[in-house]
Parts: sequence; structure tokens; C-alpha cells
Amino acid sequence: MSIACADSRRVVGLMPTIEIIAKHLIAIFLIVAVPIWDHFKTKRLKSSADPRIKIRTYKKTIGWLWSFSVVACVVFGWRAVLTIHREPNEASWLPGSSFVIGFAGAAMIALFVPIIVMMRSETTRARVAKSLERLNFILPGTAEERRWFVLVAITAGVCEEILYRGFLIQYFRQLPVHIGLTGALVVSAGVFGIAHLYQGIIGIVQTAVLGALFAVLFLATGSLVLPMILHAAVDLRILLILREKSGSLSPGVSDARGS
Repeated sequence: MSIACADSRRVVGLMPTIEIIAKHLIAIFLIVAVPIWDHFKTKRLKSSADPRIKIRTYKKTIGWLWSFSVVACVVFGWRAVLTIHREPNEASWLPGSSFVIGFAGAAMIALFVPIIVMMRSETTRARVAKSLERLNFILPGTAEERRWFVLVAITAGVCEEILYRGFLIQYFRQLPVHIGLTGALVVSAGVFGIAHLYQGIIGIVQTAVLGALFAVLFLATGSLVLPMILHAAVDLRILLILREKSGSLSPGVSDARGS
């Protein structure tokens, strides 16, 4: 009986260590593995003639984002990931709720008013679409790709906020160097930008800035709900800008083709 109790205490004592190791592994994956995977993924997408490579890439992206988001919620606790509490003197520069409401409204206007203008002007639409040509290797073209991209955009809105805001900010705030809430915001935004390596240097900077804005909303409201909604909206608006291309593959065509 005493041996069983000792073994039980040993297992309980190991739990915090296992959780810390899991947190470190998730952080390493986001900081190191994701940019490396992104680099090779981009090379494959640009060089492959396989018409279904985008869809397979979308599926893999959805899979790893949800998998690691679930793990992050388990090891950190879902409340600790989806919400955040600031100490009285912590990040006192953050704006109040009135700013957050105003910013969210302005962001939605900034996101969708230009798209409404584009939908009324073929010249403007063509000019914007041309500016996105450098990302054609990853952006959806066919009807099937567009359907999968909806899932990618929603997944990114939910899961990237969980991982890069909810998890990483808490991680850098607590482990391994305790850089504080403001430092955690800046570093997590930088990691988020580098995770979008396929967009080039300008895209990395723009994404990092966007990530910092989402982080401000998260810290100001104490919840990931608003950043998730805005993030998904940013990605989904691509479908309003780009027209569907002809030649959509039948859903019955095997994903294994060309692999």
C-alpha cells in the first residue's frame, strides 16, 4: 500500500514537469518548426504542377493548427489561453473598452469598404488582384479551393489566435525569462510575422503589425473573441477580391493524384 502511495506521489510530482516540457515544445514548434515547414511548403507549392497540391496544403494546415491548439488548451488550461487577466500595474498603457469598440468598428470599415468599392469597379478589382499575383501559389482559384479556403480562414482566425496570442503571450509572460506582458506582446507578434514567411519581407512586417494589433485587442478586452472574429474576416475577404477560376476539379478526384 505504501509503495502504491509513493508511486502515486511520484506521478503527481512529475505532472508540473511534463506540463512545462509540453509548453516549451509547443513554443519551439511555433518559433522554429513552423517557419522551416513554411519555407519548404512554399518551394513545393511554387514548383509543383500537381493541381491538387493547394487543397492538400490547406488540409494539412487545418490539421496542425487544430491539433496544436487543442494541446495548448490542455497544457495551459483553456481559460488561461482564451482569456487573460492583467495585474493593476501591468501594461498600463493599454487602451480602455471605448477605444476597443471604436477600433473594432474602424477595422471592419477599413476591411470591407474598399472591397465594396472594388466590387463596383472592375478596374480597381483588377489592380488589387494583380498586386496579389505573387501569392497565387497559395491563394484559392478553383471553386473547390475556395471552399477549403473558407475552412482555412476560419481555422486561422480561431487557432492562430489561440497559439500566437493566447498561448505565446502567456508563455513569454511566464516562461522562460519572464519578459512581462508588453515584451510578450512584442515577441509573440514577431513570431507571428515570421510564421508568414511565404509573404516575403513586407508581408512578414505587415503580419507582425497585424498580430500586435490583435494582441492589443486581446489584452484590452481580456478575451480572444474579438481578435478571432477580426482575424477570420481579414482572411475571408480574399474570397471577395479574387474571382473564381474555371477548371475546378471534381470533388471525386483523389487527393493522392500526383503524390
